[in-house]
Amino acid sequence: MNISNREMLKHFNIKYSKQRDVIIDILKSYRCPLTAEQIYDDCRAAVENMSLSTVYRILNTFVDKGLALKTNLDVENKALFELNRHEHKHHLLCLGCSKIVQISSCPLKQYEKQIQEEMGYQIISHKLEIYGYCPECSKEIDNIVHDEEAHS
Repeated sequence: MNISNREMLKHFNIKYSKQRDVIIDILKSYRCPLTAEQIYDDCRAAVENMSLSTVYRILNTFVDKGLALKTNLDVENKALFELNRHEHKHHLLCLGCSKIVQISSCPLKQYEKQIQEEMGYQIISHKLEIYGYCPECSKEIDNIVHDEEAHS
């Protein structure tokens, strides 16, 4: 995205403020979704007296206007936010370390066509989040299981 934060806010009909500018910079600097708490932690160094509730309000405004995307994690009951780069993507979410990895391809395109034909729905979008354990956490779990078996 080569446009300035001020232009971006104007494009989405959002009034400019230093807090909004800082949050856009943070969202631009990450390619993965972040919690409001992570964004708040990054904001505190740049903006004095920024509260977590202000971060939530700004993020919800960005989501309502289409500037940001919000994903709800069912497992932790947390919301993740990211800049809307208008890319179709899906995520793998590690239940152990909370790492998020973007999946580069979409396995649902053919299934989406099938559903449209069978059900008559006009599908405009979908989301896919896959929960599991990353290789590092899987090794850790395997080590714990093997240690317990050895001590039994």
